[in-house]
Amino acid sequence: PQPGDEEPPVDNAIHFNATSDGTYTLNLPAYSNTPLKLWASTPKHYAGHVDSTLDVAADLPFQPVDVTFTGSADSTVTLPALDAKVGELIGPDGAVQPWLETPDAPDVYRLPDDGSYTFRIFDTSVNKAKILSTEETSAAIGEDVSFTLADADKVAVVTIPATAGDCFFVDALALGFDRGFTMFAPDGTEMGRGLQVDEAVEGDYLLVVAGDETSPDVTVSVAPPETTGVN
Repeated sequence: PQPGDEEPPVDNAIHFNATSDGTYTLNLPAYSNTPLKLWASTPKHYAGHVDSTLDVAADLPFQPVDVTFTGSADSTVTLPALDAKVGELIGPDGAVQPWLETPDAPDVYRLPDDGSYTFRIFDTSVNKAKILSTEETSAAIGEDVSFTLADADKVAVVTIPATAGDCFFVDALALGFDRGFTMFAPDGTEMGRGLQVDEAVEGDYLLVVAGDETSPDVTVSVAPPETTGVN
């Protein structure tokens, strides 16, 4: 920028995983005479477990916080208020784990392997780390299931098995219009709050339902379409 056009100082954080021991070099282009203050830190570590809530805090500006816990393959956990800007989930292989992004409910992670997982939080304003198991159940077409989600951050994952060509809908009135929920097709495509499937593909549909402290009792009603005869 030209003199006088300098942007005000911005707080930036760069996070990376060192692939080997050694000295790493950060090259910074000098756009202006604004002084730079650099902080370099490794994450602060906490030990947690599934169904735990921890008070967390960083010691340095921009310092990430790591909360480790042991997970089981094919189980699901929720990490409330976590998104790609706030943090990430790192699996036993060191890779960042994808999640079922749910716009109206906390995000759900299905753990691929047994082992140690790391819930890494970048946002130093986050002072609570919740690692919650999910309520897992299934509902066949034509069946109702009921459960309780007394914690607003608790989540249920309801599996709806379908065969190719099935037609069904989830009764939104029974579920509650104000409750956070979203549905996923068997290929992982997020269907949002669209709860009607006119021609199903073979596989399991997943309905993710968020908890509600004021209305903890949940009923999921999966029904085929009604047919009537007209003369």
